[in-house]
Amino acid sequence: MSILVGTASWTDKTLIESGAFYPPGCSSAEARLRYYSSVFQLVEVDSSYYAMPSATDSALWAERTPTGFVFDVKAFRLFTGHQTEPKFFPKDLQPELPNTGKKNLYYKDVPAPVIEEMWARFFAALRPLQAVGKLGAVLFQFPRWITVAPKAMAHVEHCAERAHTVWEVTSPELAIVRLHGRNAETWSGVESAAERFNYEYSDEELRELAIPIEAIAKRAGRTHVHFNNCWRDVA
Repeated sequence: MSILVGTASWTDKTLIESGAFYPPGCSSAEARLRYYSSVFQLVEVDSSYYAMPSATDSALWAERTPTGFVFDVKAFRLFTGHQTEPKFFPKDLQPELPNTGKKNLYYKDVPAPVIEEMWARFFAALRPLQAVGKLGAVLFQFPRWITVAPKAMAHVEHCAERAHTVWEVTSPELAIVRLHGRNAETWSGVESAAERFNYEYSDEELRELAIPIEAIAKRAGRTHVHFNNCWRDVA
């Protein structure tokens, strides 16, 4: 039974500004990742949802973390059907994007050659982590408007097929638990992320959570637990 625990991002703005986790003088990107990986064995890369990751960054992450450290990486938002502003596409691909007259583009709006190039670049960016055994899973965070309608499910299957071209399906081997806090009254989606995630689990709550997590871990080869209540140092 293998259980790894970490947080969703080691570079969250409120975490850094709080001064409550990183020691004094730990101010560079390298120093923060080295310190984080001395405390935890797992992290979820959140930045790759907002902007395409790069192989250069991945190689640095691999170099700056110890053997056995694992990165779970969020897929770029375009792939999961979220609205994406053209400025978040690689600069050299932006001239090839259609002018829809709208602020955002969706997957269906983007020309097929650009889509193919985006997928290729995304997976190429992950290979430095995969090469040294530090790539855990790729998380496809679909929007809340994804339903069981055939068209929506076809896109989910499409993403799964894309991911399968790089590594084997791991569902019998890997379980992922993501903990978002328990601020039920602020979870309508209207509030800011800070309001939703500003929740610190008590020791009693953690002990309660450990019971089902351990039960899950007995049925999976590996279990990753991510605290996504990212507000200051509560995660």
